[in-house]
Amino acid sequence: MTVRHTGNGLQLTRSHRSTNPVPVKRSWRGAFTAVVAAVVLCASVTLLLTGVSVVPAAAEGPCPPRASMPAYSGGRELLVRTEPVRGSTALLHLCADPAIGPVRAWEISTARPGTIAVQRVAESVALAAVPLRTDRRMDLVVTVRPGSGQPLTFKFSVRG
Repeated sequence: MTVRHTGNGLQLTRSHRSTNPVPVKRSWRGAFTAVVAAVVLCASVTLLLTGVSVVPAAAEGPCPPRASMPAYSGGRELLVRTEPVRGSTALLHLCADPAIGPVRAWEISTARPGTIAVQRVAESVALAAVPLRTDRRMDLVVTVRPGSGQPLTFKFSVRG
């Protein structure tokens, strides 16, 4: 029952409730969230079980700083990366500092008699095959002759 105050006095109204309740609209939000969560879970488990490998970052050129040994001369840097010794020869990657500019000639000398061949492969990159046995150390002197300016001499040791 409802009582209302009107200008003529009190008014009583009787309201009857419907015996059939109004159905509540169903939301699909919960079902949609459950389906999305199931798909994400399935994808994660599949990736874990198949062992998808993460590709390591590519090396930064022939002489990446983390894998190379630096040598200094005249405020300039030479990066040297040694590949594993095969037989009695080690392959050296020589990378000159970009501030040196294009390199005209490369020379490598050791305490042993004989010459070491150096092949220029780019303006400031060269390869050299050094006679070196496993578990031995060798002192090397690399002379870099830039396109202009004085030659630079870098001294370092290489271990096989």
